[in-house]
Amino acid sequence: MKKFFVFIYPSDGRVQKLLDLSVFVLNPNEKWPAHVTLAGPFDRRPNSRSNSNFDATIFSLGVWNFFKDGLNTVYLKVGFTDWRKYWTKPDFVGDPVPHLSLYNGKDRDLAAQLFYRIQPTQPYFGFKINGITVVSSESAQAETLLRSRVDPRCLPATSNYTIDELARLTKEERIAIAAAALSACSDSEPSLPGLGKSNLT
Repeated sequence: MKKFFVFIYPSDGRVQKLLDLSVFVLNPNEKWPAHVTLAGPFDRRPNSRSNSNFDATIFSLGVWNFFKDGLNTVYLKVGFTDWRKYWTKPDFVGDPVPHLSLYNGKDRDLAAQLFYRIQPTQPYFGFKINGITVVSSESAQAETLLRSRVDPRCLPATSNYTIDELARLTKEERIAIAAAALSACSDSEPSLPGLGKSNLT
């Protein structure tokens, strides 16, 4: 059944590209670009929310995880002013936690390695948003939306890679790229020891 969600995306193109790169290398099959889910799922399109428009700065409050009930999720906890008036998630149990998922998949080992790689650095950074976007779970373009937006040139360490080459990297290399991209969001110098284009050949 078709479901509708309310997303917000960074309006800062550089941050969006870095976050998209992180999400893609961690799961090349992920369909949605990096986003914060504000509301949903809904059975019908929430038209009133479609017209909502606001300017805000969202802050990443560090990396967290959800490793239970069969879920392997690593996410950035985020916060911004007045977020509660937009938060409606019928399937969410407990206190609402606005977040941006970095990885939500079947690979528990990848999720654990990712969390313990990033957790000591606690990536704190802010980015601007402007308005919200309503998306459908059955969007015709959703299956390739993230892949079509990934720009390896946003990070020096991946600038010579193609999308397919990024997807074929080892788990450890992909985690290193995601960590470097998050570090770049914080305007710190990314470090990718031992990772180079020559590793593919």
